[in-house]
Formats: sequence, structure tokens, C-alpha cells
Amino acid sequence: MLDDPGKAVHFETMDHGKRRIICTVLDWEHVCRKPHEYMEGEEQEVIDALAKPDHGIRHFDSDNPLRRRIYYKTNIPKKCYVKVVVEFQDDKCIGDGRIITAYEANNIKDGEKPELKI
Repeated sequence: MLDDPGKAVHFETMDHGKRRIICTVLDWEHVCRKPHEYMEGEEQEVIDALAKPDHGIRHFDSDNPLRRRIYYKTNIPKKCYVKVVVEFQDDKCIGDGRIITAYEANNIKDGEKPELKI
């Protein structure tokens, strides 16, 4: 039995760069909190975003060099993108990533600098 069930893996996938991305039970609970409760049950949208980001581009997170923002045109009805924030072990995205949050977005945030097309 795990000491902390919240740290159990909720889902795991590979991103478009063949890096392992993990989402724990606690991470997913965070994703689905208000005001983003509409994300409940949308794990496949997040997995699709990681595998096939819009235009094949990750964006640097202006607030944290270890994080990347991934956008994916979505089937969720309210907005046009699912935005997934992934934190890596270093600023070069080496090693496993961990989902920090995911939610709907109208557009790619102004000022986010894209990485080279992947």
C-alpha cells in the first residue's frame, strides 16, 4: 500500500518528444478544482494535447523555466484550446514531466515564447 495515495499515478503517457509525462491523483484533483471542474473526465484531451500539440510547438512558461505550456485544439465546447502545463526536471525538458494543471483557453497567451517546432 502507498504511504500517500494522492501520489499514486492517475495516468501516464508519452509526449510528442517521447518523454514520459505523469499525472498523479493529487495533480488531477488540482486540475479538476473550481473553476475548472469541466476537466473531470477529460484525461484523453490532455493525453492528446501532449501527443499532438497544436502546431507541434511547446511554449516557454514566462514564470517558471522548468515548465512548458502545451496547447491543443479541443473538442471541449467552451473554448478552442486545452492548455496543459508540464514541469520537467530541468529547463531543457530532460527527463520525466509532471502535469501541473490543464484547462480551457481562448488563445495562446500573449508573451509566451514558443520553442522550436518539434
